[in-house]
Amino acid sequence: MSDRAAPLLELRNVSVVRGDNLALDRVSLSIEQGEHLCILGPNGCGKSTLIKTLTRECYPIAREESSIRILGRDLWNIFDCARCWGLFRRTCWLHAPRTRPGWTWCYPDFQQHPHLSQSQPQAEHRERAEEALTRLGIAHLAKRPLAEMSSGEASAP
Repeated sequence: MSDRAAPLLELRNVSVVRGDNLALDRVSLSIEQGEHLCILGPNGCGKSTLIKTLTRECYPIAREESSIRILGRDLWNIFDCARCWGLFRRTCWLHAPRTRPGWTWCYPDFQQHPHLSQSQPQAEHRERAEEALTRLGIAHLAKRPLAEMSSGEASAP
């Protein structure tokens, strides 16, 4: 199966235990490339555990009938995979330089390596980030410093 035809993300019968609690119980989910998803639910229902399982901060119970595939692949270098995600971690926001403009949060290397905020990205990276913010309807945050954003605005990208 080629990467183009494969779903962006596919979970099959994934269960995760955190402490003494079964946080995810045989969750199956498929997200096609280009599809958008919003994860909603009450506190304690497993939203964060699901995200942490995808980013390999939590690991599912190893079962023959369970799998997690990204773009049709079971195995990834986690650092290569992280560049594919537009994932914002609240801890990044809490510890980030407050002068960083919003567009930098759309550029994965800036999220993964906060020290890059002192370097100059290529013009192409900034353009792509600003295009992404425009597509999301939040272009007004591109130049706004993090210190001037609410936590909701800062987590929008």
